Amino acid sequence: MILPFLVIIILTIIGKTMLDCEECQLPEIKIGNIRENMRNIIVTGQVTKKGDVRDVTTRYGPALVSWATIEDETGSTRLNLWRESQINAVRVGDTVRLVNAFVKTFGESLELNIGRDGKIEVLNRREKL
Repeated sequence: MILPFLVIIILTIIGKTMLDCEECQLPEIKIGNIRENMRNIIVTGQVTKKGDVRDVTTRYGPALVSWATIEDETGSTRLNLWRESQINAVRVGDTVRLVNAFVKTFGESLELNIGRDGKIEVLNRREKL
């Protein structure tokens, strides 16, 4: 009777460990080294600016969008923030780690994006003023 619950607990632990291992295999890239069409990368930087939130219509329906500028010692780039979860995740002054990010070109600029399988980790939260 306890065995099914034990199996579920073990599978849950193994699943979390496998996710962590997959994340460990992603390359960590400095901002100055990002290139067009890079995928499944980790980028760490400090948020230096954040844009206003806008309502847009996508092929999937209405969405909120904003942007932030992140920088490290090698350069800076724009990070697109989609929907409230990403928009509210960062503040100016935060140090963030983007996991499973991808790079797109808009105009002549490289931009970072976080897809469905990615996440934004706040490593150092700037206190509210």
